[in-house]
Amino acid sequence: MYTDPGAAPYVERFVLHGRTGKLSQAALETLAIVAYKQPISRMQVSAIRGVDAEGVMRTLQQRGWIDEISRDSGPGNAILYGTTRDF
Repeated sequence: MYTDPGAAPYVERFVLHGRTGKLSQAALETLAIVAYKQPISRMQVSAIRGVDAEGVMRTLQQRGWIDEISRDSGPGNAILYGTTRDF
């Protein structure tokens, strides 16, 4: 999607509207796992929860509550996540 640069404040307000709402149960569970086990990879979170956590992790990262903090030294160099100061 492309917009006129002059419309940027309006588009940002539209896109970010509602981001302060409550978290889903899945997001709360995922955030608790990351906070307790950090640094932790996305695959480890998925294994603990028993379901794919990619979408929830992306949402938490967009809200600024978790972020990439390092890389695993093992095979594949998985991204490790932890909580941010905003959390």
